[in-house]
Amino acid sequence: MKKFISIFILFPFFCFAQHGNYPGYVEDNHDLDDNENRNLTNRYAPIGSSFTPKGDFKGLVVYVGFSSGSDYDQSIAGWRPHPHTDVGFPNFSPVNSGLPYDIDMNTGTAINLFYSNNSQFTQYASDPNIKNISKFYYEMSKGQFRFTLDVYKESGVPKLVLIDPSSVIGTGQSYWRKMNRLVYQTIAPHVAWSNYDNRTNSPAYDINYNYLTTQPDFKPDFIIIIYRVMNGMLPVDVTNFAASSPEPAFSYDGYDFIGSGYTQANARDDFNSLFIHEAAHQIFGCPHYGGANQVSGAYFFPENGWGMMNIGSGAFWSALGWERWYLDWIQLKSNNQTLNSNINTISDLPLNGEFILSDFILSGDVVRIKIPNGTGKNQYLWLENHQGYSIFDNRQWIEAGDGLLFPASPRGIMAYIEAINDDKHTPSNVASGAGGIKYIHSMGKFDFAYDPVPFNPSHLWDNAIYNFSEGVSNPISGQMPCNAIMNDFYGLDETITKTYATNSTSTNDEAYWIVQQNGTYTDMFIQGGSSFQIGQKYGISTNPLFINYPNYYSSLVIPTNPYYSTMPYVGSYYLNGISIELLEQYSDGRIRIKVRLDDVDVVNDTRWSGNIELNDITQNSNPDVSLQTGKTITIDKSGTPNRHTKVNGAFINPTIFICKSNSYFKQQTTSNVEVINGSGLLLEASSTYEVNSHAKLTVKNGSTLLLRAGSNLLIKGTGKLVIEEGAYICIENGANIILQDVESIIDLQPGFIYGSNSTLSTFLSLLPNCMNFCDIAFTGLGSITNETHYSTAITWSNRDYLIVGKVYIENSSSLTIANANIYFSENAKIIVKPKGRLLINDLGNLTTTCNNLWQGIEVWGNPNQNQSLTNQGFVRLTNGATIENAIFGIVAGKMTLSTSNALFPNNYSLDATTTGGIIWADGAKFINNQIGI
Repeated sequence: MKKFISIFILFPFFCFAQHGNYPGYVEDNHDLDDNENRNLTNRYAPIGSSFTPKGDFKGLVVYVGFSSGSDYDQSIAGWRPHPHTDVGFPNFSPVNSGLPYDIDMNTGTAINLFYSNNSQFTQYASDPNIKNISKFYYEMSKGQFRFTLDVYKESGVPKLVLIDPSSVIGTGQSYWRKMNRLVYQTIAPHVAWSNYDNRTNSPAYDINYNYLTTQPDFKPDFIIIIYRVMNGMLPVDVTNFAASSPEPAFSYDGYDFIGSGYTQANARDDFNSLFIHEAAHQIFGCPHYGGANQVSGAYFFPENGWGMMNIGSGAFWSALGWERWYLDWIQLKSNNQTLNSNINTISDLPLNGEFILSDFILSGDVVRIKIPNGTGKNQYLWLENHQGYSIFDNRQWIEAGDGLLFPASPRGIMAYIEAINDDKHTPSNVASGAGGIKYIHSMGKFDFAYDPVPFNPSHLWDNAIYNFSEGVSNPISGQMPCNAIMNDFYGLDETITKTYATNSTSTNDEAYWIVQQNGTYTDMFIQGGSSFQIGQKYGISTNPLFINYPNYYSSLVIPTNPYYSTMPYVGSYYLNGISIELLEQYSDGRIRIKVRLDDVDVVNDTRWSGNIELNDITQNSNPDVSLQTGKTITIDKSGTPNRHTKVNGAFINPTIFICKSNSYFKQQTTSNVEVINGSGLLLEASSTYEVNSHAKLTVKNGSTLLLRAGSNLLIKGTGKLVIEEGAYICIENGANIILQDVESIIDLQPGFIYGSNSTLSTFLSLLPNCMNFCDIAFTGLGSITNETHYSTAITWSNRDYLIVGKVYIENSSSLTIANANIYFSENAKIIVKPKGRLLINDLGNLTTTCNNLWQGIEVWGNPNQNQSLTNQGFVRLTNGATIENAIFGIVAGKMTLSTSNALFPNNYSLDATTTGGIIWADGAKFINNQIGI
């Protein structure tokens, strides 16, 4: 069974309208052996699907030209003239061989492309100018895999095979398979096939297969067919596919040509990169990532990087640590492959948490750290030390199409997150692992902005380029300079073009790479400057921080999630305690690092955005986030799109920060947490949130604090929770509120809203069930109150307001209440100071919150001054204004408690020194007050 896969490879930083005007761009369609889906009980990925990448492996390369067709003998860059060009019939010569210039016509070798014998591995080992596929596999495998190729010859001379394509009818891959059959028919009598049949083909990951003991099977091990063809020469487009299959089947002298190999139906000079990419599909079912095919898989945006899927177009020409480990070329070890560096839990760390990473390519040293990802696919942070000791530690492209040079590849610790496969015994990667490498730039993540009009310079081969600018730091849900920036760049259809694809797609994501920033060309999109710096520590309060990448699904078929119910589905970010400290670099390039998994101290001001979950990181009674003294966390709506359709006018979901069961968030003294821009802070059952003295948790206008049943909110000393005007608080029955000390306060400011923001609630499938405000209870010596002083003109109108404390209208300020219901708690009152004004009109209604009387309105004055507005406090009630259920509706003076000589209800007395305030009631109502005026 075959699987059809089409790919775009090489410089893959051309998304949506960034097209393929660059050397080596090609669309490649190919078959991939689907061995990972065979029903084998004992499978092991390093055995390989089509062949095992170990030991000595010999193949044959056949170069093919045409004897007819449109411009079949045209000149092609990198190739010698076609043998037809001089006299119209085959006239082969070293000059007119039609073969690539890389082929030595005397020896038949192609040292820039591959080795032809094992002696060359030693001969060219230290040659800095030789960078071919044989050397690549040899260095990446640390000498375990020696792959050599012979060029097809006749009479000992390299030969271009000429075939007549006129009889071939078909389209796409079928057309080229039929061409392959013509090639086999032509070459079969001229090849000693036993030289290329040394193993049994297609081990299919069978753990019992042994390449050292396997026998020839009368099927050539590996044949590469490369056509001397460009678009326009034949009735089909150029392409590539990871097989050399004939159609129909072909046999010769007992040999079956089953198609194990590679077909390159184009004459571009990028064989090395194309082949390594295709062979990775064949060997271990490698999925697309690193920008290949513009595939982003189950993630929101594509990105560019290095690895076998994108050889040379990222920072390096090398394989990834994951790829080398998955093929058993290296072990999960550091310290020159002597110390275990596979870190799944804190118990896997050495006592001091330190590792020494030698040069990645030479030693194979890596560190792999499991990153929390909820119930999703396992994700891992990989660390590699790239010192440039190998020729493969450099990128392929050195200039950008206009003569401007790219800076050298970065040196030092490089990092990425892998979510492809951590189990070599279940080799099924093609779909599930697509887009599963996320490269980390040491600059971190930001909300990027861009100029509205792109331009098409010669830089980057005339591709459309936007000028980007770095916005606000967004270490969790922003994008990195090496990501393709997603947005609605054209604004034509109110959507961001987003295609869920694991293989290939005819419609690319609407994304552009950061090729220019602040008017200057940059190489950060190919990981320029991305290495991590010695002496720095990266963790929970830095940018970047090491966190999982959530899945994104734009279709209606999504995984279930208890919180995020609306389409499209955006997964969660899971905070963790991973920190990496780069301690020192030795003279030989080795780098010593320290890894922690429970480093939860937030020591820098930071901004957190996205769907974020805090779990029990420390697995003990210690805090899982400890916000240090004087530091601030801002829980904010992201400025980076995270969905392809709009919600509330933006391509951005609100931020929801969830303290999960058994989590513990602690604010140390003088620290601050601010919940802003419609964000939500949700405390689940059995979670604990602690606010210490002089620390403050503030919920701003439009944002929500939700306390689920069984959650714990603990405020100590002079700590304070502030719910500002327009902010929401919802407390479910059974939530535990502890206001430990006398000055431990919940400050519910005038205009706060009891309940949950309906916009935010649409993102929760477990809708809030707020208890009756009057039933809210707490333990401890503190209070739920407020004292607000207005010193400017303020208006409350057209909605309900809940007041739980004293509202002061200061000298020369005013409060207007119009068409609004104002609900007062038992101890709440309004105080109008001298020269202040309170205007209640247009059906303004002031009443109680619960089954109790509220304190009423006090209008203060000066009995020694005349009744002028410039001297006295002033209250005016008109047009149906109502005051009800108060102890005193309005008092012209200040009421004080008195245990003796009290003249009014509830032991109140009037302070005669504050009388003189003015009350003007016209069409007003006083209902059910102990004393109206």
